[in-house]
Amino acid sequence: MINTQLFEAAEHVVATLKKLNLKIATAESCTGGMVSSFITSVSGVSEVFEMGVTSYSCRIKNEILKVKEETLRDFGAISEQTAKQMAENIRKISGADIGV
Repeated sequence: MINTQLFEAAEHVVATLKKLNLKIATAESCTGGMVSSFITSVSGVSEVFEMGVTSYSCRIKNEILKVKEETLRDFGAISEQTAKQMAENIRKISGADIGV
C-alpha cells in the first residue's frame, strides 16, 4: 500500500512541476535514491527531472555536492544543515528550479 501512495505522490509532484514549468533535482543520502526512483517512475518525467545524486559518504557530499567540510564536521552527515546544503547545491549544480 505504501508504494502505491508514494507513486501517487510522485505522479502529483511531476504533474505539478509540468503545470508550473519547473525542473527538479534530488540529492539523497539515507533514502538511497528512493525519492529519485519514485519520481523517475512516472511517465513523461524527463520534462521536469534534471538529475539525482545519492551520496552516502561525507567525501561525496563535500566533493560532488559541495557541502562544506565545517558543516559535516560540526553537524554531521545526517543533519538539517547538511541536508539544506545538499538541496541548495544540487539545484545550483543541475540548473534546476528546485533541489530536494
